Amino acid sequence: MLKFIPVIVALWAALPFPAEALELVRDSKLLCYILTEPDPPPPIRFAASELAAYIGKTAGLPPCPVSDREIRGLLPLRLRLLNEKSIGDEGYRISVTGKGVEIGANTGTGVLYGTFAFIEKQLGVRWFYPGEEYCPVSGTLAIQEGVLQEKPFFTTRTIQHTHSARGRYLETWNWIVRNRMQLVTDKGSYSLWRKELEERGAVVSAGGHTLVELVSDRLFEKHPEYFALVNGKRIRQVEIKDRRVVKWLSQPCLTHPEVQKMVVDGICKSFETDPKTTQYLIGNNDVPVWCECPDCRKDDNPDEKVRGIVTTRFYKFINRVAAEVHKKHPEAKLLAWAYQSYQDAPLGVKPDPSLEIRLCDHYRCYRHDLGDTSCSRNERFRKLYSDWSRFGNPLVERGYQETLLDTGSYFYLPIESVMARDIQYFKKHSVSGLVYLVTTPEGNFPKDSPYLPMLRERWRCQWQSVYVTARLLWNPDQDYRSVLEEISSRYYGPAWKVMKKYRELLTELYLAAPGHIVYLQPGTDIGRCLSKKGSKEQLLQYLADAGKAAAGDPAVSRRIDREAEYFRLLWLAASEKYQAALNSTVSAAWRNGEIAIDGNLNEPSWQNTTVTGNFVRNASHTKGALTKQTHARVLFDSDFIYFGIEAFEDAPEKILVAETKRDGNVFNDNSIEIFLADPASVYRRFAHWIINSKDAVYDEFYDAASGKKDPGFNFGIESKTVVLKDRIVTEVRIPRKVFSTAPYMDAPWRINLCRNRRLKDGTQELSSWSDGSYGNPETFNPVLIILKNGSFEEVSGASGNSPEGEDGPKNPKDQPLFWSRENRPGECGVMKGDAFAGERFLRLRKEGIHQKIILPEDFSRDLSIRFSARGSGKIAVNMYLYDRKTGKFKKSVPVQSFELRNKTEWESFSVNYPVRGTETLRIAFVVPGEADLDDIRILPVERADLLN
Repeated sequence: MLKFIPVIVALWAALPFPAEALELVRDSKLLCYILTEPDPPPPIRFAASELAAYIGKTAGLPPCPVSDREIRGLLPLRLRLLNEKSIGDEGYRISVTGKGVEIGANTGTGVLYGTFAFIEKQLGVRWFYPGEEYCPVSGTLAIQEGVLQEKPFFTTRTIQHTHSARGRYLETWNWIVRNRMQLVTDKGSYSLWRKELEERGAVVSAGGHTLVELVSDRLFEKHPEYFALVNGKRIRQVEIKDRRVVKWLSQPCLTHPEVQKMVVDGICKSFETDPKTTQYLIGNNDVPVWCECPDCRKDDNPDEKVRGIVTTRFYKFINRVAAEVHKKHPEAKLLAWAYQSYQDAPLGVKPDPSLEIRLCDHYRCYRHDLGDTSCSRNERFRKLYSDWSRFGNPLVERGYQETLLDTGSYFYLPIESVMARDIQYFKKHSVSGLVYLVTTPEGNFPKDSPYLPMLRERWRCQWQSVYVTARLLWNPDQDYRSVLEEISSRYYGPAWKVMKKYRELLTELYLAAPGHIVYLQPGTDIGRCLSKKGSKEQLLQYLADAGKAAAGDPAVSRRIDREAEYFRLLWLAASEKYQAALNSTVSAAWRNGEIAIDGNLNEPSWQNTTVTGNFVRNASHTKGALTKQTHARVLFDSDFIYFGIEAFEDAPEKILVAETKRDGNVFNDNSIEIFLADPASVYRRFAHWIINSKDAVYDEFYDAASGKKDPGFNFGIESKTVVLKDRIVTEVRIPRKVFSTAPYMDAPWRINLCRNRRLKDGTQELSSWSDGSYGNPETFNPVLIILKNGSFEEVSGASGNSPEGEDGPKNPKDQPLFWSRENRPGECGVMKGDAFAGERFLRLRKEGIHQKIILPEDFSRDLSIRFSARGSGKIAVNMYLYDRKTGKFKKSVPVQSFELRNKTEWESFSVNYPVRGTETLRIAFVVPGEADLDDIRILPVERADLLN
């Protein structure tokens, strides 16, 4: 297990003689200077200039002098190197005596950190985010005598920029080192801005998705054996267009001796050439496609292989590479990911002990911290940290904080409490630190990017979280609430009293909302946070009151206005989208008549069901607006789920389709995807199918809690795709018993349908009906089977009860499946022939039937109820209300009674019923005389036109 030495001295300790105030500035006159050794290292030179500038700034004066010689009459603030093992490479010791100030450390970076600790603790300066700070100004500056000695608790404290090209990001680099985080850069940036990065103690990092750089695809024609064998063919690693990688294809053949040699030589060269690499990350090409040759498969662990895991294989390769690199460069720092199909800890090999493992926790939940055992989503990640930690390697979280929402969303999520508790979890479980993912506001972004406004605001949207993370990574024993109080009171100034209430309510709503917040989630889900009655109005009132409180302070007013804009652009917009999504919940029809899986959606059942066409592009993989829409329909019966998907396409001859084998590489083909989440597992498990335009199927079963995939999953799917002149039609039938649980669920099914539009010319457009999201069950659309067997086509037989059957039949006639009798002394039976729709109808005499209506808990809209009947007398529609928690009957609500005027001809009737989401409902039809009943259909009232 890893051991950490805690902070040596966590407080400004008083010396054993009476402490006196040491004056640095008196009556706007400088009394001090900065003293360095001659020709100091770049970080100390930069520290001196920063300290001089901030002393001047806090006094309202020019910078104080910096010298490598004594200046008589002025008090020295000395920056120097020490040889003190107890503080390590990044710690420092600050000593304040009557003779002056000394800031010492073992490295230039340590002196730099110590200098900023002095500026913060003694001068009162704070850095909110790049480009904005708090700097009090006074004509007199006096500091207390004492000693402070500190070192960081966590050894890895890194900010990783996203979405921006290389740039000279001085404000961002300054924020990182001022808050004692580690500045990490790449070789290219270091070459371009060496002076600035040297001064800030930058670490030069290389590698990542690097195999294609080390093993060039230019060798493919001459040496195909260096490359992956996939489906019996050697393939390249990437697809290049206009000198850019447009598609990752595979890894090279990692067991080939020449491939291993090229990788070793390339890494060694990185440590040898200027600028020399400080650390190298050995990672895969960014695609889970691996060589299938016998030698590579021999490196697989059998238990991993059946689950599609390659960790043992890849870490055997990494170990071989590390051993060879360390022969030439014993001190070389090597990193490796736990990522994609090698995220699980290896079962068949122990990682080289010198490796630092960076666990990429894709799809962990950031609504709940890692230690929250109530979060089923994070159950898998707790196991991952436990499994990897048993090897004793330094283990670091490679976070995905900023990618929780799609690229088109403002990242305005209050996750600072989650990050604070995560850091406590890491401390307890010997994790070495974390990498925080955030976009610099100085980023060099494409000027035509539609996401430019969102990207520039990403850091400011989450500045509290980034700030708290930086503070606690240095010293996790701090109370994060105190850290927030201290920094927020300076940031919001006179408006903090109100903004504190605003931030507390915002955080409460975010944490209390149901579900999880995970990687690349559509911003729509944040709309659920405002479901609590009055919460939106209260937050808006707090912002208005804060604006009034800040009226006399232009800087604070701008901050409040900016925060109000973030709230509008994410939370209010998401709330509107969420409500719209609720109102457009997909309603599936019960199959009425036979369905042939032939790619022709011409049966009456298809014509009479809801058509959903609001597919949204996947923002993380597709640029620009969606150009080709997709329509989808869903049918059910007691045995199957049916999908009818029409993918509109004006160039069907250009679609890209290569794979013809089952469970083959359909991932790069023109295809549709179906995700079906299991209601019984609270949607934690889902089945996943990919069907290309030649009906080649890939299927797998996924458990979100454990993270386990079963690519061997196969459950009798039938599909037929027909390519027409203007569309591609795919018709699918899937058994409802795809899950081991009973197929008759008293909850909506959650389904996602996705379209991968891929053409031979490289055009790619990905979209889904769940707001662009793919494999995140939290975002899957609820599909309502509000009523089952409303056409009475399915019967249970005279001798059996329906699955809901509280009571059996009272006559020999067939009974309607899914319906229950009223226990009246009359008759009820399904009759064949002369039906309103289909082949069967229900005959009632002095009897009634009822069935539970399946609706989401938060469903609060009107339902349109339509049916056809004939007979004499009346037919009454009632609604039976039950307590949602206890299931106890509460009352019967008469909806409407209809007069039947014709015994031989069918008449159609309709009525609306308001649902307010507080009770469980059963709909009942009661006939005191005699009547025939058929074609009962229920939809949300806004979809009632489909019932005509």
